[in-house]
Formats: sequence, C-alpha cells, structure tokens
Amino acid sequence: MNKDALAEAVQSKAGLDTKKSAQDAVDAVFDTISAALSKGDEVSIAGFGSFKTDNNFLFRFFFNDRGGAFCR
Repeated sequence: MNKDALAEAVQSKAGLDTKKSAQDAVDAVFDTISAALSKGDEVSIAGFGSFKTDNNFLFRFFFNDRGGAFCR
C-alpha cells in the first residue's frame, strides 16, 4: 500500500467528501509523527507500532574508525 492508496482508504472509511481532504489527513499524521521523531520523542500507537530514532545509527553503520572514512 502506498500513500495514495492509504488516502483512498481513509476517504472511504471516514466518509470524507474529497480525496484531497483524505490526503491532507494522511499528510498531517505523517508530518506529526516526523516532527515528534525529529525532536527525539518516541511515537507509540497502540495496535499499530512504535517508532523511535537511533542517535548512534550513523556512527555504528557508516563510520570506519581505522580509515576515518564513512562506509557502509
């Protein structure tokens, strides 16, 4: 399922008049989750899942201590 399909599902389930209003609702949810994660907050939605950022991600996966270069 992509974002457009999700917006169509939201439109039919919520009884919204236009696809644009459903897309705005989906965008608002994703923007809110992204903003919370950007601040370092954990987002937990019961029955759906949890999201959190890992501050050590770049160091653990992309930085080579020996050569001092970024790598995968």
